[in-house]
Amino acid sequence: MSSILSQDEINALLMGVMDEQEPESSPTQSSQVSETEFISKPRHLEAFQHIVKYDFRRPNKFSKDLLRILKGFHDNMARLFSGSLSVYLRQDVKVNLPYIEQHTYQEYIDDCNERARHYILSFVDDQAILSFDIEIAMLMVEKILGGQGADVWTNRQDLTDIELIILRNILDKLFVHQKESWGEVMKDLPRIISVETNPRVIHLVQPNDIVLKMVFELSIGDVLGIFTYCIPYIAIDHVLSQLIDSQYSRSKHQFIKKESEMKENLAIAMVDISTELGKADVTVEEVIHLQVGDIVTLRTKKTEDLLVKVGGLNKFGAALGVSDKHYAIKINQIFAN
Repeated sequence: MSSILSQDEINALLMGVMDEQEPESSPTQSSQVSETEFISKPRHLEAFQHIVKYDFRRPNKFSKDLLRILKGFHDNMARLFSGSLSVYLRQDVKVNLPYIEQHTYQEYIDDCNERARHYILSFVDDQAILSFDIEIAMLMVEKILGGQGADVWTNRQDLTDIELIILRNILDKLFVHQKESWGEVMKDLPRIISVETNPRVIHLVQPNDIVLKMVFELSIGDVLGIFTYCIPYIAIDHVLSQLIDSQYSRSKHQFIKKESEMKENLAIAMVDISTELGKADVTVEEVIHLQVGDIVTLRTKKTEDLLVKVGGLNKFGAALGVSDKHYAIKINQIFAN
């Protein structure tokens, strides 16, 4: 017997499934159902149409909206950190966030730079990793100590105790700005728990756990370096609703603030206002022969309101008068634009 089912046998199996879910129909009605209907629209699959594929090896934990919110927080942190470092180093420093994406923890460890200092931090109610390239760290230390930064490119792997203290002071500034950017979501400043030179000895989470990887570029003059952030999903899982609410509140506050600033700026803006006494039609010949003392009759009657223009737009109707020996107008009506 052949192990391959024929088309008739396949249709018979589909008929059996349909019979389990629907009342029995007469043979005559069953024979009227075409073969195409059973193949193209199997009703027993309709209950599963809402199911989507899920990759258990690489689950999508950080949605696009969440990545956008986190990027906004850390873009602000990078901007504040740039200003602090520029003052601290007395040189123009730029920090930006060109990369933010989710990875497995194993992928993050595999991509770590061997020539970096890896700081294990307390982060929200869990832990995170901050990896700082040793070259850019030594350059900042050299600048703070008054050097020109020309002799920092060495093969030295370890920093001295003094250099570590200076670098920690720099990181403290970064942590302050990070807390400012996160707002009430981050109740305490990130705190350095330990420092490692080999990232493979750090067992923050399981290898297949999802983490957020952020790569920051730090440029001092013509020198460019990087530092990376690794935040496990479990570290912020319980504050996701607060993150979204915080972003909404911040956006609403910024909108109100911008609206208030626009009103204040518009309130002091100078605009041109003019009053039109009236109009008349005259020929070119009459204009040529006009003399001092001649009278030109306007179409506007004495009892009619004069047209007042603001910035060239018809805005008010007003009566002509005198105030403190100056011509003046009294607003009688407002035109809707």
